[in-house]
Amino acid sequence: MSNASIICRFATFATLKKLVMEVLQSFTQHSDKSGVRLNFFMMLNILTLSSCMEFQEILETDNFMLVLQFANGGNLRTHLEKKREEGLYKICWVELIQFAKEITDGLTYLHNKDIIHRDLHSKNILINDGKALISDFGISKQLNSNSTSSSNTAGLPAYIEPQCYFEREPKIKRDKRSDIYSLGVLFWELTSGIPPFNHISRTNIIQKISRNEREKIIPNTPSDYVNLYEKCWSTEPDERPTLNKISIDLDKLSLETVKFITNNIKDSNLSETTTETISNNIEDNHLFKKNFLFINIYFFFSLM
Repeated sequence: MSNASIICRFATFATLKKLVMEVLQSFTQHSDKSGVRLNFFMMLNILTLSSCMEFQEILETDNFMLVLQFANGGNLRTHLEKKREEGLYKICWVELIQFAKEITDGLTYLHNKDIIHRDLHSKNILINDGKALISDFGISKQLNSNSTSSSNTAGLPAYIEPQCYFEREPKIKRDKRSDIYSLGVLFWELTSGIPPFNHISRTNIIQKISRNEREKIIPNTPSDYVNLYEKCWSTEPDERPTLNKISIDLDKLSLETVKFITNNIKDSNLSETTTETISNNIEDNHLFKKNFLFINIYFFFSLM
């Protein structure tokens, strides 16, 4: 997580539910602590009203600390790594689309509350009971917030839109379309099993993205899925699809006659991939039922 570190794991006495405690590392160094604190308070209050997160209190000291539900499946990056055997990555198409839909639905919920995440990547997607959950709101922001709590380049560079690296004035303000770009990169990662531009330095990644370079398509990935994530990571923000359009396209893609996507990974470079096909009946598939997709926050307080 870019702005937080997990410092302990425990269970509540009342429910025996596993929880994770994390502290926002960047808060103590930030010049606008009151703005950051207000931004978090407003966002979490909105999410509390949705019954998606449980928010209880804030204690006024120097640091913020969150207590979160423990995700028993780890993060998405680790989950995908476990699907590799002897350099071969293999993911079931149904599971791939399930994750894509759950992340999309979670992001839709955030955007409907006028909150942009700004740090979507595979380490910030947690897996709990087989479901993908959006996590780490360390640099998230309400669209009507005046806080300057995060720079345009905060986060992992491979998931950040190229406009953030262009030398121009005035600097762009990241918005909902910025999250769509990150979503497209995540969709690609689901097919590859490895992070984008793996084992390339941060500087080189920024240079590639600034030159409008993107990761290579995994051969035999359904063309409509490729078209979808390529539109998402389009250089021009206005060319990126809406979340509603993405959701509709994913529903259609769930009917693809694909069983598995496989990727031979050698020295972290993409190589030959294959797919297997069968017929799927999505109407009978319980994996696509709607559900809330966020981690519950049980306490929100400052580190004493």
